[in-house]
Amino acid sequence: MLGLANETQRVVSLQAHDLPASASALELAFTTVLRRKGRALDSLINRRRARRAGTMAAADRQPAPITIASIQAALPRGAALVEFVRYHRVDPKLPARPQVEHYLAYVLPSQGSPSFVPLGEAAPIDQEIGTLFVAMHTSLKPTDGDPGGVDPMMKSFIQAMRKRHLKRLDDLLLAPVRAHLRNVTHLILSPDSALHAVPFEALVDGEGHYEIERRLVSYVTSGRDLLRFHDPRPPRSPATIIAVPDYGVPGATVSPARSSFRRLEGALSEVTTLTAHFASVRTITGKDATKAALADLPPPCASDPFPPRHDRTVQTPGRDVVTPEHRQRGDLRRAGA
Repeated sequence: MLGLANETQRVVSLQAHDLPASASALELAFTTVLRRKGRALDSLINRRRARRAGTMAAADRQPAPITIASIQAALPRGAALVEFVRYHRVDPKLPARPQVEHYLAYVLPSQGSPSFVPLGEAAPIDQEIGTLFVAMHTSLKPTDGDPGGVDPMMKSFIQAMRKRHLKRLDDLLLAPVRAHLRNVTHLILSPDSALHAVPFEALVDGEGHYEIERRLVSYVTSGRDLLRFHDPRPPRSPATIIAVPDYGVPGATVSPARSSFRRLEGALSEVTTLTAHFASVRTITGKDATKAALADLPPPCASDPFPPRHDRTVQTPGRDVVTPEHRQRGDLRRAGA
């Protein structure tokens, strides 16, 4: 695998730095990345599935030929795949010189030609990711004399700091790519290396909007996963909707950390709406909606760590928690933590 990784980096470096205008070099480099990125994880997943099926015959089976055209055909309408790659800059004229690591992004829309966007050296991007991580984990301290409250000025300062770092990271990663995302409403992202820690949907653009306000954001290990999604597999269990659990009398003290619960308004109507989207669906609500009920569901819903795409478990919220602790957690989520 190490030899393949080094060869892939050489191909990417040659295309990005020495042949940036060559369409054939772009096709070769992008195809190489699509075929090789995440192969170790693929092998692990396929072998575990094969062992559960009692055979190793399909362990390394690929659902379809891995080409740019086949992956583009698997993209939903209005979607674009953004395949991030971290690689060493390889200069054949300076073989003994330490090679600097870079990031770039290959962009594949559902219609049109692929393109690539150089993102620059990896070190500044990795440093900004670390800074964002620290900012996201900065605690909101309660005010003196009010254990449940938070100093409004401190809260505003920390939230502004988080948003500022989200904007900086957007400038480094998504802003350079947006010129290639016209008419795109669904981003399918394949991060690499430290980019796996980036909350792309929470990045803030130049107008102050979170990315999730502009587009749907999804993640894959590699664009190759899109082919697996189209590999037909019979479902092993019906769709299951778990919603509106019974938390007892609203306002009753359940535990020191949970002092007030009430049923989330509209949750039952949401269940009704969801059931219309499935040919066969099981609903679990009220007193039956428990952790034990979820654990008792047949594989892959509870026990299969790598479920096929056609098996579905849908869980909807059914409570509104109003303790100060949970209000604070909600603030963190809204800030993109």
